[in-house]
Parts: sequence; C-alpha cells; structure tokens
Amino acid sequence: MLEDVSHMWKCQGKDANIVWEKALGSLQEWLASVQTDPDITSAICNGLQTWRLGQAFQVSPNHHLYCATLQQGDIGWGNLLEGWIAIEWETMQQEFYTFNHSRRTGRKWSVMLLQRIWQISRALWEHRNAILHQQENIVTQVQESSLHRKIQRMYEDILQLSLGPEDSYLCTLTLPVLLQKTWTYKSEWCKSAEIVIARTKRGRTSRSRNLRHMRSFMRRWLQQGYS
Repeated sequence: MLEDVSHMWKCQGKDANIVWEKALGSLQEWLASVQTDPDITSAICNGLQTWRLGQAFQVSPNHHLYCATLQQGDIGWGNLLEGWIAIEWETMQQEFYTFNHSRRTGRKWSVMLLQRIWQISRALWEHRNAILHQQENIVTQVQESSLHRKIQRMYEDILQLSLGPEDSYLCTLTLPVLLQKTWTYKSEWCKSAEIVIARTKRGRTSRSRNLRHMRSFMRRWLQQGYS
C-alpha cells in the first residue's frame, strides 16, 4: 500500500520520533541563533508538534501572535512542512527586529525558515525511505530463497531424467554456479526446466502406457494360441 506524505511525517515509530525530535530541536536552535521572537519560536514548534500528534493548537485571541497562528492554522500546519508559510510570521518577525534595532529583515528570516523546515521534511523522508528499502531487501531475500529452493528441487529432478541432447544445456552449469547467476537468468532457467521436465515425464508416461498395451496384446495372443 502506498503511503502519503502526511503519513510519513506523522509516523510514530520509535526511530521516527527520534528523528523528528532531533530535527525540531535543530530548528529551535536555529531560530534562537537568528534572534527570532521567542513567542514565534514557541508557536511554530508547538504548532508543528501538536499537528504531528493529531492535536489542536490554539493561542489566546489576546495573544499578539493570534493572527499569525490563525492564518497558519487555516493554511495547515502540515502544509508548513511543504513550504506553505503564513505571511504574518514574516510581518511579526520584522516588527521584532525593528523593536530591537536589528539590521536583520523579516523577509530573509522567512526564506531561511523555509529552508530549515525543508530540512525537517528531508530528514523524515530519508528515514522513511531507508526503512522501505530495508523492507524491500527483506522481501527480495525471501523471494530469492524461495527461488533457490525451487531450482534445487528441479535440478535434482533433471539429474534423474534421461534428457535428450537438445535439453542437456540445463545441466551445463553446476548447481552452485547456477545459484550465483542473476535473478533473470535463474527465472528463465526455471521456466525452461519446467517445460523440459513436464515434456520428459509425459514422454515417459506415454512410453510406459504403450509398453503396457504391447504386453497386454502379447498375453492375449499367446492365450489364443494355446486355446
């Protein structure tokens, strides 16, 4: 089943939570390093955290960041991880810089904020992608083990059959060498072996049936000769 992006970000696996906490902590450190309004830092980090946990994030209407949090809530906190940031954050941060006589700008701050948030998204994606690849590798190993068992059974069957010259290619390689071949090679070998084994067994059955008919006919002929 395919996973959507929201599931990837909200995954509550132990390792996923560690990645999230580390990424969110890194975001908080960066926000502090660029002199972000502490209330903005708290609002953004808490908003993302509550969204990930499936909880509602609310700020008192009397709070000076109420408009920013309301705007981001309308856009979606999950969408913030995709780069959809409320413009009100930039406005409020510019006011904070101006109040503190800082030469920094809210515009540059918001651009750098998006870059940092994308780092969170990338960290979560890389973690989930690694898990999915690990699961795929496990499935592949199981499939290959099953294929190897099938080849071993069929190889043993072939050795017990009297193959014609046209089918001897199936035993050209030793079993250990055959098992080291590529997946495609081994799959094609199995298809060919299945056809040859089935054809040989049908031929053996047909010859056996003909032999029984001949013996039965001979017995009847002999019985008629002595009667």
